[in-house]
Amino acid sequence: MSTTILKLTVKGFKSFRGRTVIPFFPGFTAIIGENGTGKSNIFDALAFVMGRRSRGLRAERLEQLLHAPPRGDPVSEAEVSLVLDNRSGVLDEFLPHPAPEVSLSRRITATSSVYRLQGKVVSAKTVAALLARANIDPDGYHIVEQGMVVDVLERSPKRRREILDEVAGIAAYEERKLKAIAELGKVKERLNTSRILLAERRRRLVELHREREAALEYRALTEERDRLAATLRYRRWQALSAALEKARAQAERTQAEVEELANKVDELDREIEARERKVSPQAPQEDDEVLAELIRKVERLRGELAAKEAEARAREREIASLRETIAELSRYVTSGDRRPEPVEALLALRWPGILGTVGELIRPKRELGLALETALGGHRHDLVVENRALALKCVAYLKEGRRGRARFLPLDRLSAPRISPQAREALRLPGVIGLAVELVDYPPKIDAAVRYVLSDTVVAESLDAVRQLLGVRVVTLEGDLLERGGAIV
Repeated sequence: MSTTILKLTVKGFKSFRGRTVIPFFPGFTAIIGENGTGKSNIFDALAFVMGRRSRGLRAERLEQLLHAPPRGDPVSEAEVSLVLDNRSGVLDEFLPHPAPEVSLSRRITATSSVYRLQGKVVSAKTVAALLARANIDPDGYHIVEQGMVVDVLERSPKRRREILDEVAGIAAYEERKLKAIAELGKVKERLNTSRILLAERRRRLVELHREREAALEYRALTEERDRLAATLRYRRWQALSAALEKARAQAERTQAEVEELANKVDELDREIEARERKVSPQAPQEDDEVLAELIRKVERLRGELAAKEAEARAREREIASLRETIAELSRYVTSGDRRPEPVEALLALRWPGILGTVGELIRPKRELGLALETALGGHRHDLVVENRALALKCVAYLKEGRRGRARFLPLDRLSAPRISPQAREALRLPGVIGLAVELVDYPPKIDAAVRYVLSDTVVAESLDAVRQLLGVRVVTLEGDLLERGGAIV
């Protein structure tokens, strides 16, 4: 789409002192007159309002475009206005509102130049864009001045072809084509770079996916290991405690038998002494037989006493052995509860806001140690911190020193899950003790962390009480675990 000139108004420009309105008619408009009457100045006015510089208007300086009479002072300003046909809407993008006509003007003084579009001040760049939209080039061949035809004819064939292309608008398209090709090359280069980056990101994504799967598997195995270790410690403690109690009971019975036999031996010794004092001269043979029987009885009892004393010593050795085994188990338990090295390193820093591990901050209200340990699983050594910024600082510290990894629970970002309807229903069943989160003591400050870790885990006396439940995580007093999906560990 293009436009046409409807009207040109000139005032104070070159030979035009007063306001002169020059209409343009559809088709061909001719301007005739004698030499020196200002016909060329009309073309200069057109080029001027379209943005041509003063040197292109047959003037060395801007002030030379102001009307200067033979006698008297020149005018202080000049203005040229151009009205273009916009019924096609080709120039609507430059207007605040669509209009059938567009007014473009340029006003100058000796030191300034101002453009206006529809009466509003605009930049020279906007004027150039508007004219380009209408396929008008003020420095091109839309305005053919005197002598230009001869000049074109005297040019080389190649240059004449270039001029014809420019007049026909082909040159502009060629320029756009070259720019488009250059832009296309840049786009292709960016596209290739993006493809390389995308391939790299995809490879990294695959690596991250593998790392995530490995981390999840490691976490699951760690939790299973901790649960099995806790169960093993509990079962061994139960067996050793029972064996110790049995050995103590047997030792007490043996000691009682030893004391009883010792009393019998003492009693027989006293009886022998009494018999010896009462030996009768009339019946020595009879007394000797009685004494001999008593002595045999004493020897037999002393043999039994020695056997019982040996048995008692054996019981004492057994008790000592059991105590040593229990002490060894205690050392094993202590070793099993040892914090991971990254956690130890962070706690040693004593940074404000690092509150401790979950396992150290909570305590069961009753004899629920094994159940709690099972419920915590791999979260036992999670570090509770006050905020996310501190957690990121800890992560950076571990990475910088290559000290390993740790899991953090920032209190300002944790959202405690709600108790599920299935868990509330399970609380009504016989054999269910309660929610794990309600059976532990902990500082109120870490409530969000405790609820995040224990969630709606239920503690039951045994699996028989909850074997038919689904959708509920249950731990038992003996360390058994019923997962929400029904798996039993």
